[in-house]
Amino acid sequence: MIQLMDHATRTVVISGYRYSFSGIEGYDHPSVRLVGSNFGSFMLLTVGMTVQVVYRLSENSRVVIELLQVANGTKLGIPDDVSA
Repeated sequence: MIQLMDHATRTVVISGYRYSFSGIEGYDHPSVRLVGSNFGSFMLLTVGMTVQVVYRLSENSRVVIELLQVANGTKLGIPDDVSA
């Protein structure tokens, strides 16, 4: 789940990890797809969306290659899914 967005730095926090939507070595335009659509963009993302992310590790960050919004409530098998 997207917990925090920073439009100035083009980063998001998902399940406690910070991801970058622009990298020094490319991937300045990662693939973003919203539920029910084959397209999307960083600017259309909002806090609270449930997403799956494919990323690569750079020296300083996780750089998004692909982000797919899934229906809210979808269980992804990550710590956010664990009920207290």
